[in-house]
Amino acid sequence: MHGWGSDLPTDALWKPAGIRVQDIAAFVEASLARRDFVAGDSDLCIGVESPSAQFVFCHESDIHLKTEDREFMGAFRKFLEGLGIPVIHVST
Repeated sequence: MHGWGSDLPTDALWKPAGIRVQDIAAFVEASLARRDFVAGDSDLCIGVESPSAQFVFCHESDIHLKTEDREFMGAFRKFLEGLGIPVIHVST
């Protein structure tokens, strides 16, 4: 879903899009092409059901992960570190 900073009409913000996992890349690419999402300038939220988690690609150029699944959080942190992406803050 699109959030803060998006040029979409206000009533279109913070509305789940209901897309399949395999369609996420196409959704993000289309959002970038239409400028509904501008990396580092607006928010794009992607939620998944299993494990229950929400990724927020933030207007401040951060990636937030919200989840209560500590195992998933640890695996994602390792993934980022393996890519050379520093993890600045982890809160539980």
